[in-house]
Amino acid sequence: MYKRSKAVVFLSTLMAGLLGLLPLIVVAQQGEQAAPQVFTTCRGGAVKATQVKTNDVATTRLEAPAGFIALTGASSAFAVPAGTTDLAVVTFSAECRLFNASPNDWVEVQVRLDGVAMEPSDAVSPMAFCSNDSWEMCSATFCQRVAGGAHTVSVFWKLVDNAPLGVLQGWLDDWALQVQISE
Repeated sequence: MYKRSKAVVFLSTLMAGLLGLLPLIVVAQQGEQAAPQVFTTCRGGAVKATQVKTNDVATTRLEAPAGFIALTGASSAFAVPAGTTDLAVVTFSAECRLFNASPNDWVEVQVRLDGVAMEPSDAVSPMAFCSNDSWEMCSATFCQRVAGGAHTVSVFWKLVDNAPLGVLQGWLDDWALQVQISE
């Protein structure tokens, strides 16, 4: 009995170890190196203000003109007292669809603070908000510490067409823009 339970413990430990190494073995076999992860951390104190703006009228766009365009009405202004900094946490959610899409096409969303993209924002790995023709409620959260002064947060969006088989059409509906300001 003792030898049997000792063998079970040994085999269980061996399997757990092998399963833990499996992702490393697969990456090594594929000849890829794991990319380092970069994290942005935003820490704030007490909430000073929250603004929520909503819209339940669908907005559509075609892939032309290319590039980001402002989502009509999806902006919010706030002020931070001079000589201080506050944390701005912005959440944008919307029902999203992409018509005529291939598997490599998507709707990309960018939230800008005073015209500059907030984190997470990365040209190497863009933020795909949605990528197909289904009824999806999607959400993204952005954060940044801001200095004293008047500020504006705005939502921009574009259609990314990596396999031009047809003309893409993007659709956003039932969206909400929430801006929370904390110490």
